[in-house]
Amino acid sequence: MSRWIQQFENHAFQPIWKEMLDVTDEVLVDDETVVTSVEEIARFKKVVNYLDCLLEACDPELIPPSTWDNYRAQCNSCLQQIKSYQSNRNIGHITNANEHLDNLLTYIRPYQVVAGKAAKSASASFVAYTKTINSKLNSFQTEASSILDTISKYKESASSLASESEVSNQRIKVLEAHYFDDSEEESLSTRINSFEEKLEENYEKIQQYKSDLLDGDNSNESIASEINSALELAETESETIKSLLNEVKGKLKDL
Repeated sequence: MSRWIQQFENHAFQPIWKEMLDVTDEVLVDDETVVTSVEEIARFKKVVNYLDCLLEACDPELIPPSTWDNYRAQCNSCLQQIKSYQSNRNIGHITNANEHLDNLLTYIRPYQVVAGKAAKSASASFVAYTKTINSKLNSFQTEASSILDTISKYKESASSLASESEVSNQRIKVLEAHYFDDSEEESLSTRINSFEEKLEENYEKIQQYKSDLLDGDNSNESIASEINSALELAETESETIKSLLNEVKGKLKDL
């Protein structure tokens, strides 16, 4: 085994790259309705898979050892961006990670010499990209379908409420006409007012009758007083009549 191969296999970028591969599988988009976020993550996974296949297919003896030093620096920066995204969910970190991947591509692609293996790398990265896009599209379609169903239910509910509101509105108009509109027939409001006027009129009559019956005024005795006076007079006259009758009976006996 040549020293170029040994340097490649034992270089410090290898554990960083392995960790980046492991973390990549855990990178997910939060809002699948944001197309740019879906595209950033899909492209990130596509390039990582492509680079991994290129590393497997490369011939270390054809690549300057200094390349791996640069590769390690960019891998480390890319990994930190991924970890930051996993921590705060800011999609800008994935954008930055893609920029670091662009640099990694420039380091290794010039040494891509085996056509068959390169095609395998491209195929693997395309499959990874397609899986990510299809997964997000299916999830988006499911969510969109659910939202459309919810909107449809709200629409039906709103239509039903609108119909009920129209019926209630018509009833209110009928009641309003019945209570306040005198154009066709006497309204309930008018009848109530008329009833109140009659009540007040009858109340005044009752009060006057009470006054005449019990109180009287300066020029006239009350009806109750007149009745009592008449009763007293009748009783007096009754006694007089009885006395006269007794007197007549006595005279008749003498005869």
